[in-house]
Amino acid sequence: VYKRQVPNASVAWKSKRSAMNLANDLRIAVRQWSRHRGIAAVATLTLALGVGGATTMYSFLQAVAQYSQPTVPQAEQVARLFTTLVRESDGRGMVNRDDYLQWKEAAQSFEALAAYTTETRGLRTADGINDVSVLSVTPSFFSVLKTPPVIGRSFEESDVDTAVLSERAWRSRFERNPDVLDQRIEIEGQRYTVVGVMEERLGLIMSPVDVLVVLNNESGSPSVMVIGRRNANVSWGQVEAEIHALGVRDEDEQVRARVVPILADALSRTRIGWLSLVGPALLVLLISCGNVASLLLVQAAQREREMAVRLAMGAQRRALASQLLVEG
Repeated sequence: VYKRQVPNASVAWKSKRSAMNLANDLRIAVRQWSRHRGIAAVATLTLALGVGGATTMYSFLQAVAQYSQPTVPQAEQVARLFTTLVRESDGRGMVNRDDYLQWKEAAQSFEALAAYTTETRGLRTADGINDVSVLSVTPSFFSVLKTPPVIGRSFEESDVDTAVLSERAWRSRFERNPDVLDQRIEIEGQRYTVVGVMEERLGLIMSPVDVLVVLNNESGSPSVMVIGRRNANVSWGQVEAEIHALGVRDEDEQVRARVVPILADALSRTRIGWLSLVGPALLVLLISCGNVASLLLVQAAQREREMAVRLAMGAQRRALASQLLVEG
């Protein structure tokens, strides 16, 4: 019985002794910092600013990353199509309208292809003419998005001079009036009939728009932006191979097509944000830690005589290190 009880008693005594030593170190640390309140306040404030700045920047980037994610259904099947020089790897040029029509007619790997352009036009209201962002899209644009309207409907192939409002414009200019459907609006002298209201973000990574109209194939810019939704049983490698085989109309053969999935595009944009904002935030945090470390080293140098006296009186180096760790 004695042999079984002694080890347990020894362990309990060691635990109690460690707790007593820790409590003693805490009392000494509190007494030490109460004598140097200025240093404690400066160190705490410096670390608080560094940690607060880094945490704020991280929270901001988290919100930006979440907002930048595409919200279209099956976003992994949607991509943008660009043209770029053969010697470039990340070009984002617009596509000739003839190339878009050729891809739409011949490409078999896409479920739907759509073209769009964006520009600023003047919308006539009761307050006068206001500049609004207008997105001209082909009717298949909403087939690519698969995003239902808030109210009303999206474009149909037979639509002419029809418009769809964004939720932002519906809220700011029409006060969310459900009777906005079938109303007539005038944009730079041309009148359009409102047939629906779409979500503000449209599920894509693009600048906010106010009004969407049908893209006129006979007029406007000869170059467009192209977006497509691939078939579920086709990979992006097969899509790129088909688009490269169809090619672009360039006599010098210096331009090629490029397919960029919107999820990969969102990831690259987020990565750029992390590198440009989190890097400086972490640098500021490291500078704060360095300043505090320098401050504590100066204080430690001033306590050299104290440590020498305590060692001469029989204090163990392990005990001194434990106390300094608790103070830190």
